Amino acid sequence: MKTLKEPLFLVTSTPYRDSDIIVNLLSSRNGKLSAIVYNGRKLGKTSSFLYQPGDLLDVEYRIKESDDFIRILNIAGKSILNARDFSYKRFLFHSYLLEIISKISQPGNPSGELFEILADNNRCSWAAKQILYFIGRFIWQLIQHSGFGVDYHTCKNCQRQTWQVDENRGPVFRKEQYRFHHDSGAMVCSSCSPITDIKETLTPAMLKVIWILDNTARDEAPPAGIPDAIMVDVIKCLNQYLLQRYGIRPKSLPLFFDSLKPLP
Repeated sequence: MKTLKEPLFLVTSTPYRDSDIIVNLLSSRNGKLSAIVYNGRKLGKTSSFLYQPGDLLDVEYRIKESDDFIRILNIAGKSILNARDFSYKRFLFHSYLLEIISKISQPGNPSGELFEILADNNRCSWAAKQILYFIGRFIWQLIQHSGFGVDYHTCKNCQRQTWQVDENRGPVFRKEQYRFHHDSGAMVCSSCSPITDIKETLTPAMLKVIWILDNTARDEAPPAGIPDAIMVDVIKCLNQYLLQRYGIRPKSLPLFFDSLKPLP
């Protein structure tokens, strides 16, 4: 048994028995950690566990390889989210992001990239006009972490490049429709394999947005001028690819997708 102290993200919090809580936490070094917070739901003179999923906590704990649960010794808030800063759309994506990370993180596996995604999620300004871009960026980062990377540069069958550089306009994409290859993250153009399901279609505009997501640094300001409809199509397409590769279907998916629909 060893004692550690490090920042951990609270990923899930589930009521247990009459007054306790089971929490899942994410460590950059040790992956997913589980613990029971005794009397975490007790009110009155004894403080209840007031932290919410997504909060970054300073935690001192004991861990034993043969145990499924760590023992929390001390806990304090390090970076606490404010519910008043959340729009409805951001709240639904926040819940969705945490559910995905809860499903794909594993005990004992270093999770530095997932930890940084949550840290980046907390640092974002989340201005109303940038919400869709940030959602797309975080889903793209999850794909990069997954090891199922997307190769949007060439068609897998004919090997023709999907885009080329124009000195004045930047990347210019071929006037061609694409879909994901079923067994990989490569693209297949419609000339090589006709697309029968419109939901699988990736247009040149969508590929350009993927290029932007791939080439814009985390600390750079989001680019302006991406139409919301194109951004939503990219989010749905990348999200479907991510979930298929992991073989998961989060419970929060329907509400998250409903939030992407334009207001009447």
